Amino acid sequence: MNSEQSALLAVSGAKGKVINNIRHDGVSYVKGETIDADKEVVAQLIEAGAVADPSAPKEDVADTSDAESKVDKIVRDATEKATKIVEQANADADKVREQAGKDAESTAVTAREDADKVKTAAQTEADAIKADAQAKADKIVKDAEAAAKKVAESKTPEQSK
Repeated sequence: MNSEQSALLAVSGAKGKVINNIRHDGVSYVKGETIDADKEVVAQLIEAGAVADPSAPKEDVADTSDAESKVDKIVRDATEKATKIVEQANADADKVREQAGKDAESTAVTAREDADKVKTAAQTEADAIKADAQAKADKIVKDAEAAAKKVAESKTPEQSK
């Protein structure tokens, strides 16, 4: 603390305006309130930046107000920027969800088409196997009928009796 501040403190009668919320001797002081304490205590609080001398030049108070305004602006700007980022992230997420839905539908259509192709191929193969089996069965029947006819023709009339 410089000599000018000490002189102001002596004039102020050990009072100071609370700049930052503090607790002293079990009492809480909120920013803007006045603390009345021993000169040494108030001097220490002023030196620590927790209390301002109420008789200090107005420009010191203005500096704090300017700083608070700057802080408020920074917070507002950061909040606006964060809000825009969140909005953009939500919009991007919506686009991703929409594209994922389209991709899923396209994949489902392709899977159904592939399943239909496999089903058609299996049916065609089954029909071919069935036709081949029927042709073999028909040949066996025809061969059996021909063999039976030969046997019948080769029998003599007496053998028939």
